[in-house]
Amino acid sequence: MHLPITTSLVPVPIRLAQQLRGDMLVTRPAATGRAQLCRVHNLHIDAHFFPDVSALKPIAVIMVHDFRMVFPSATFVPGQAGRRVRRL
Repeated sequence: MHLPITTSLVPVPIRLAQQLRGDMLVTRPAATGRAQLCRVHNLHIDAHFFPDVSALKPIAVIMVHDFRMVFPSATFVPGQAGRRVRRL
């Protein structure tokens, strides 16, 4: 059974902020897909890029089909690098 998922149901909007020469670029990515529960039979992690979580026992695992993520054009916020990003 596949269940539709979307970031629009997340109570707190996802914001991605990136520093650019003392300024900030902020965007709100959105994602959709169809999820189903699954099991992990084999796990390979490249420790150079990700922490080793192979010893952890997951509570639940989902696989997302037809995953689509959109990154809208960023909002330019001058002089905000290093500060907490306010809600835009």
